[in-house]
Amino acid sequence: MPVFDTATKIDRRVPDPLTDKKLCQQGVLQWPIINTTIAMGVYMGVDVTVVHGDQWEHVDNNVTINIQGNLMVTIFQNEIRTVMQNQTITIISNRILTVIGMYIRTDVGVHITVNIAPRIETHVAVHVILRAAPEQEADSTAWFKCEPFKFECTGIAIGVTGVSVDALGMGVAVNGMKMETTGMSIGMTGLELGIKGLALAMTGADIGLVGLKFELVGLELTTGGPIFELPVLEITTINLGANQYI
Repeated sequence: MPVFDTATKIDRRVPDPLTDKKLCQQGVLQWPIINTTIAMGVYMGVDVTVVHGDQWEHVDNNVTINIQGNLMVTIFQNEIRTVMQNQTITIISNRILTVIGMYIRTDVGVHITVNIAPRIETHVAVHVILRAAPEQEADSTAWFKCEPFKFECTGIAIGVTGVSVDALGMGVAVNGMKMETTGMSIGMTGLELGIKGLALAMTGADIGLVGLKFELVGLELTTGGPIFELPVLEITTINLGANQYI
């Protein structure tokens, strides 16, 4: 029996579609540039895969990808990524993250942030922090904070300060009830305006240099040691109660 007699020696399990020798539709592949990276039009590259439908890739073991150039990924819909164990990301240079919509992050375990270089945070809108547990803050070096306007509402405040130096251009205070215990107080005030409903103060020694002081006092009780003041101009108006010094 001749070998090349055009007869089928072994039948195919799958019938031959008889289309392998046919050319594709006109315009799909441009024959003048068939051996270039733009032979498939907008799909450019030496290795191009175009899938019109779903794609599933399953790997039982590890996958290693080395990219000497850039990696560009465009996702027109959602992305869901699940990591069952640890994830490590190392960025040698810069990182830029832009979120147009809402950004939600949930940390169940311990969250540790270490900033070696300076850190700058800019809040254009309102910044709200809700804490369900006590806050602890420790500064091992100098701390500087500049606030053009600050509103604070505190139920109970307890503080211990070794040395405090304040420079006040203008201060306005409204106290419903105020209790103070001061060992020694040294202050320089340009303009002080205070309205007190009830003020209780115990002072060991008070030394102050006052440029202009105006107070409207309902009831003031002061008990302490010597008080030394060098007032330039002091105006005290009492019309809501008694003023008693012991």
